[in-house]
Amino acid sequence: MATIKGTVTDASGTGIQDATVTITESGSDTLEGETTTDASGEYSANVAADTYDVRASKFGYEPVEKPSLVVNSGATVTVDLSTSRVEYKIRGQFTNTYGIGVLGRNTAASGLPIGVLGAAPNASDGYGLATPDDTLVEGDLDATSGHTLTVAGDRVMRLAPAGTDTNDSGVTYGIGGSVVGGYVGNDVNGSLGAMIGGGGGATTKDSSGRVLAGPNEVTDRFGTVGGGSNNRAGNAQSGTEDAMYATVSGGNTNTASHRGATVAGGVGNTASGGDATVSGGTRNTASANSATVAGGLNNTASANSATVAGGLNNTASANSATVAGGNQNTASDNLATVGGGLNNITSGSQSTVAGGFSNTASGRQSTVGGGYFNDARGTNSTVGGGGANRTGKSGTSKGEFATVPGGQNAVARENYSFAAGRQAEAFAQGAFVWGDSSTDTVQSLTDDEVVFQAGGGAVVWTTSDFSSGVELAPGDSSWSSVSSRSAKSAIQPVDPGEVLAGVEALEVSTWEYDTREGVTHMGPMAADFQEAFGLGGDPERISTVDADGVLFAALQGLSDKLDEKQERIDDLEDESERKNDRIDTLEEENERLHDRLATVEDHLGLTGTTDRAPEDD
Repeated sequence: MATIKGTVTDASGTGIQDATVTITESGSDTLEGETTTDASGEYSANVAADTYDVRASKFGYEPVEKPSLVVNSGATVTVDLSTSRVEYKIRGQFTNTYGIGVLGRNTAASGLPIGVLGAAPNASDGYGLATPDDTLVEGDLDATSGHTLTVAGDRVMRLAPAGTDTNDSGVTYGIGGSVVGGYVGNDVNGSLGAMIGGGGGATTKDSSGRVLAGPNEVTDRFGTVGGGSNNRAGNAQSGTEDAMYATVSGGNTNTASHRGATVAGGVGNTASGGDATVSGGTRNTASANSATVAGGLNNTASANSATVAGGLNNTASANSATVAGGNQNTASDNLATVGGGLNNITSGSQSTVAGGFSNTASGRQSTVGGGYFNDARGTNSTVGGGGANRTGKSGTSKGEFATVPGGQNAVARENYSFAAGRQAEAFAQGAFVWGDSSTDTVQSLTDDEVVFQAGGGAVVWTTSDFSSGVELAPGDSSWSSVSSRSAKSAIQPVDPGEVLAGVEALEVSTWEYDTREGVTHMGPMAADFQEAFGLGGDPERISTVDADGVLFAALQGLSDKLDEKQERIDDLEDESERKNDRIDTLEEENERLHDRLATVEDHLGLTGTTDRAPEDD
């Protein structure tokens, strides 16, 4: 490596600060190094061994160069460069109240009138009158009354003089003059620091009286109208200080009439609140402090920090309220929001309607997600969507934290209630009501009750692969469990007799739940049931499928016992029948003997002398 260093000075030998020193490969434009001189005009740069062109330049000075500088490895080469200031080709200057810096005039009646003519010395090179980057034309103008620029006799720009003012502490400070460009009728009305960039025109209206053009004006200090037509920055009241810093960037018939108010463009827009903004659009109004209308048509932000992002005929009329867009939407309470849609209203503090048609969020911090004719009336309540759904009840505090996720004509009226589907009504606190597609109203009037209307039945799966669960079939009043053999494993037969013995030994009682006094039930205790049969996995609960299974097995065991008894009864009946047959035979034999005895007695003449046995009844 090697070093090139040196000093850049002017004609008097004084070092020139901030001069740019460039080091390029000799004979090319390849930049090898660049640096800036310090306060003494000195510079230094490290380079590789090579041959370089070293050049120094600064605005207002002639550039100077040291070409073909040979730099050997490890060497330190000193290159001092001296230059001089550039002289002006044309300079016009005056410091009194009247004068001419450069005057070009031609009073000839015909020909080519040229006040100042610059001609090139030949056809291929040179300038007759040139203003390159190093400032070869300079003019100093000064007049206490300002300056006016005219074109073809019409004023196109006026520069008004600066002024001063005194603040509350009694300190006097300077204020810049005003600049008025464009139409001759544009006016800053004596406002210091004001500016009209251009535009404006004679007042012109169409057949309906709508202003098509007019002059621009600024009526308060530091106000700005960038251009356009018939625009005003300021409030046009007496004085020029109560609506300072107002700005209208352009457009037509726009007004920024309060301190710091801004209208970026569009037609017929008004920013009349402090620091209010209308970005564009047509006939929009931001009429409160820090209110904003981004665009659209006929939108209004009429409260502090209210915002309408766009759309048509929207209104944000409460502090920090927002309407993002849509048509005829209104956010009328503090921090309320309407996202879009048509004819939606948020009239509760911090309430939200995301969109849809004719929805209302009237409860504090309530929300309507969309749909139509929905109303969230309860505090912190929600209607997700659908049609004609409602939470809460007008004129009451009911419906806090109530929810209607969707459906039609569903009502979650009470606190913490939930209603979904069609014609579902939760008229009790904490009630959960689910309606199906029918037109029959399903309703809950009991606190914390769950009511389902499911004309197509209901299914609850307890495994993700649908292998276990229960079903309530359409029209049924009991649950059906999954019970196919393919869904089961570890299948073992049971002894019905043992199960029956277990049932016979099981204590069965009547009892009441602690949570529902006065309602009597009958059955065993879960722990006794599990101990007796070893079924289920929870000693505090009895599964209906286990209870059913035990009853099935016990019935089989009872059936077996009954079969045994029936066989014994059949045997006894057979034996009894045989005995009856023997009795009948004996009775017949006895009758024959009785007849024979009577015959003998008659033969012996003993009739009437011997008592006969009585006849059978």
